[in-house]
Amino acid sequence: MNKILNMQSPNIVDVIEPTARCKERFTSWGTARTDDNIAEAGIDELHPGYILGRTRPRFHLLLYTLKGQGKVYTPNEVRLVEKGDLLLVPARVTFGYIPQENPWKLMWVHLPDNRFWAKVKGSEIKVNPTILTDYMERAVEGYFSEAHRDGETAQEAAKLYSDLISVYVERELSHERLLDEEPIYEQLDR
Repeated sequence: MNKILNMQSPNIVDVIEPTARCKERFTSWGTARTDDNIAEAGIDELHPGYILGRTRPRFHLLLYTLKGQGKVYTPNEVRLVEKGDLLLVPARVTFGYIPQENPWKLMWVHLPDNRFWAKVKGSEIKVNPTILTDYMERAVEGYFSEAHRDGETAQEAAKLYSDLISVYVERELSHERLLDEEPIYEQLDR
């Protein structure tokens, strides 16, 4: 559910302040990918006290809420995101987020601000429902598992997972779920 909250947005600065209870796993695609369609991704479990702020980041952000709720803010508004929501923040848009509910488990993907993702450009954040959260989470977990193993077959498997993640991101954006106000629901096997 996408809720715009009626409250003052905090002053946003570049900051990441985890708490001792937060768990963050992330990785760069650098060693496994042969293209530059995805910069990095992570799965985080955030607790009260955590804060992240980005002023004019050089990447687009896709953020999937897996459990709990979080507050996402820009200089102009504060939104509540929860399980089943997909947040898109275009590159160069100032934003921040904090957990609203303990814990807030989320998965994020950074997309480079390049020609491949040109359709993401914009000036506002979007929050829409998604049906791909479970698929993306399994693909990111698979990537983490393979990327940390030794051997040629593990690296090949990691590359296949990263390609699958790229396909899922393209699928999220191709139906203009995030780029229009009206999300389009379609079954994955159509």
